[in-house]
Parts: sequence; C-alpha cells; structure tokens
Amino acid sequence: MKGNPPRRHHYIPQFYLREWTSADGQLERYTKPYPNKLDIKRRPTKAVGWWLDLYRAPENDPHQDHFLEWVSLKNSTIVLRAFCAG
Repeated sequence: MKGNPPRRHHYIPQFYLREWTSADGQLERYTKPYPNKLDIKRRPTKAVGWWLDLYRAPENDPHQDHFLEWVSLKNSTIVLRAFCAG
C-alpha cells in the first residue's frame, strides 16, 4: 500500500449504512456533544460509524491494521448477505 495507511476504521460497514441513505447518499447523524444539546447533521457513509485507529495494534505494522478491518468487513458481508437472504 502506498502512502499513509487509513486511520478511520469503520465499526459499521459502509455497505450496511448505505441501506439507510437518502437519494443524495447521506444519512442523518445524531450526536450529543454535551448535556442538553442534540446535534443533527447530514453526513455521507464514510463520515459515520468509524473510530480513529480502532483496529490499531501497536505491535503491528500500520499497514496491517487496514488488513484487519478488511477481513472483519469481508466476514460481516458474508453474514449480512446470508441474514438478508433468509
């Protein structure tokens, strides 16, 4: 992989989030930045459901972290498709 490895690791796969997007490809993201404040914004799937360095293992090469996310998402895809198929 060239350049810097991605650091935004999705815990909710983007293909799964796309099922709930509107025609513009965006979702409503609700956050509560502090008590008594609700923040609602439109965001693309790449901007929600991620955590910085979620799959990061300090002993690994940073390029391997992306591989761990890919394996996790690949398995999720198989499970989700089987679930949706009945």
